[in-house]
Formats: sequence, C-alpha cells, structure tokens
Amino acid sequence: MGFAESFEGGEWKTLQFAPFWVYQVVSYADGEIDDKESDRIVGEIAKAAQCESPLAAEVLKSVSDDYFPVAERFAIDDRSARDGLTAVSALLKEKASPPAAAGFKEVLMSIGKSVAEASGGESGGSAIDESEAAILARLSEVLA
Repeated sequence: MGFAESFEGGEWKTLQFAPFWVYQVVSYADGEIDDKESDRIVGEIAKAAQCESPLAAEVLKSVSDDYFPVAERFAIDDRSARDGLTAVSALLKEKASPPAAAGFKEVLMSIGKSVAEASGGESGGSAIDESEAAILARLSEVLA
C-alpha cells in the first residue's frame, strides 16, 4: 500500500499542489517570474520524484507522471499559497509519520531554494536575493 491510500482524493491533490505553491511564492518574491525559474520547477519535480523521502517521492512522482493535468487543477484551485501550504502542513501532521512529514517538508524547502537560485545573482551566479531569502524563511515557518 502506498501513501496515496492514506489520503482522501482532495487531500492527495493538496499534497500534489505543494510544489506549485512553493514555486509561486518563491518566484514572485522578487516581483517577477523569469524563464529560468519556470524551467527549474519542472526539473525539480522530476528530480524530487527520485528523492529519499518515500512520501515526497510518491507525491512528486504522481505530479511528474501527470504534470499538465495536475498543473491545470492547481491553476483553478482558489487557495492562496499560504492557505494551501498551511493545509499541507496540517495534513502531514495529521496523517503522516513524523519522519515522512519532515522528509516531505525538507523536499519542499529544497525545491524552494532551487527555484530561488535559478535566476541567479547579478553576474548570473546562484545567489538568492534578500526577498527570496525572506520568503524561504517564511516558507519554513508555514511548513513547521
């Protein structure tokens, strides 16, 4: 039995939307989304589907395998990123073991950091600007 069976359909979709909410808040942190950030989220979801956290791997594999339909469902979801990620945190607390929840949150933070690094600094490096660092700190608080 996989993790999906432990969550109702709407709950599983909430978990599937988590990387999109992370992408949304991190990429908007500096006031604009650039192509590098958009490209990064797709790659990060695919990469995270291979991660060591079994829950995160299962959720993100389900997103990667069905990316466009999941993205379309996310686009019509009316929750704010804060509300959605708060719901994710509550679901993990209620239905996942502490190690599974921690692993899932760690993967989300890794995705956020990678998206923040995607646009690079002034010289094209991987610097995270102040607004993105502040968002990552708030993201950590919401997921706590």
